[in-house]
Amino acid sequence: MQARIEEALAFADTLLKSDAGYFKNNPSVKTHFGQMQPMPRNYLAHEYFNEDWHPMYFADVVRELSAAKLSFLGSVDLLDVVESQLLSPAQQDLLGGEADPIQREALKAIVTNEQFRRDLFVKGAIPHSVRSSAGGWIDARFALSRPRDVVAAALKRRFTNQQLQEAVYEPLLNVLSGGPVTVREILSDGIVGRSLSWGQVTDTLSTLVGAGYLQPCLRAEGQAKRDKSCAAFNAAVCRSAKDSETLQFLASPVTGGGVRLDRFEQLFLLAISDGKEQPEEWAIYAWSVLAPQGQKLLKEGKTLETDEENLTELFARANAFTNNLLPVCRSLRIVQ
Repeated sequence: MQARIEEALAFADTLLKSDAGYFKNNPSVKTHFGQMQPMPRNYLAHEYFNEDWHPMYFADVVRELSAAKLSFLGSVDLLDVVESQLLSPAQQDLLGGEADPIQREALKAIVTNEQFRRDLFVKGAIPHSVRSSAGGWIDARFALSRPRDVVAAALKRRFTNQQLQEAVYEPLLNVLSGGPVTVREILSDGIVGRSLSWGQVTDTLSTLVGAGYLQPCLRAEGQAKRDKSCAAFNAAVCRSAKDSETLQFLASPVTGGGVRLDRFEQLFLLAISDGKEQPEEWAIYAWSVLAPQGQKLLKEGKTLETDEENLTELFARANAFTNNLLPVCRSLRIVQ
């Protein structure tokens, strides 16, 4: 199969280099073909060279799945759902004129030039009214999964040309930076309550979750029990970091999900649990574990040979951990 894939790619490349009219008239195909070249061949075999591969329009998928009593719920990607961030005002007006939800979704795919979809279909979907939707939102709890300043800087870069404005997300980040909060608590903040509409709050929260800067949380009830079980689990994972880098995630009793920490960061947490308060102390602790094992750090692809070099690098990583992941670990109660 791999030989046939290479042969097909080589032939398509020959067509491209021969200045074939198809590629001239469809420049996006040329771009897509360039993106395919470095992809793993087993992925290409599954995605493009499957014997039963049959591209379908969205409406065709809806029709076939309806036979199994499944109905379209929405995109897996929340950034595709928040249309105020995804579409221009003119595009939103265009979609607003289409009453049929399936035709509207098909039209949206044309507007956004969507090629691959990741959709959720459910059985027995219950439509939300405006009131029931608000009821689902109001007690939902959220927590930042990145430090507030990192999120703000990322939003300034990422959404410069879109409708997520600093005047909208800054008040929300100010509230969220204090730890997990419900939408009710967010709206009770004087600045948010006065300056932002309901739609601005929910759209921005959805965008932050979709971009990976915010995580939905479990309810506060049962927090103490989850604290205890997660603390035991995380302690066991961090202890394993003394011998291995196999386990890479710690559990949050706040979100019910995981946060990735590498072996060095887990050793820093062990140092903290041992009463060491300063990044320099964490670096020394980590090196006391690694050095007897003959473990050395890499920097820019080169192995650091001396104790001094390794300690310097560990100290730099401990400082970065202090400013980046440690506040998140504390907010998500991975560090208690």
